[in-house]
Amino acid sequence: MKKLVLAKVLITITVIMAFILTYTNVKNTQFQIYDGVLLNVGVIGTLPDIQSHNVLLHQANLEQIAEDHIQYDAFVLTEDVFQEASLPTNKDVFISNFHTPVFFVGLYKPLWVYLEDDYRGTYDEAFSRDYMGHTQGYLMTDAENYPTWILGKGLSKDKINDKEINDIYFSLFKVTENIKNGNVENAFDFMPYE
Repeated sequence: MKKLVLAKVLITITVIMAFILTYTNVKNTQFQIYDGVLLNVGVIGTLPDIQSHNVLLHQANLEQIAEDHIQYDAFVLTEDVFQEASLPTNKDVFISNFHTPVFFVGLYKPLWVYLEDDYRGTYDEAFSRDYMGHTQGYLMTDAENYPTWILGKGLSKDKINDKEINDIYFSLFKVTENIKNGNVENAFDFMPYE
């Protein structure tokens, strides 16, 4: 009888300790919160569940990327619109957008699917590799030049966690802030996971 009671007590203590350790680890995970200059970001697709100070996320559409009068500091496309965005009828919006960075969050496929006229395929037809990075972006500076970058390079699509996603968005906001402040050359220096 004493052995049974002792076993129940040990099991209970083990469960409580596991709960406390798990809760402590969750509480100690520090998420970076962007608190730089105010950013207006147009999101095409699903609005991310990201908490950051000074970032206003607005639902947007593909056509707004090419419109000069829309005052967004950046555009973010999410996975649920990648295929539609890669259709030949939509590619022009990406190459006619000047001076506003565009980010593809969760892409893991070549960015040129959207930027190269020579590529006739779509997102679904392009190959996928983890080394391409979780998020890719570009800034069209003129008709011939578009610097590109990768955020979350080396992060596996199947194993990415909430903290890594938060870090990617934090980096995305910092890159956008640098571009907004006219520091285009420095915008591309801030790339984690390299």
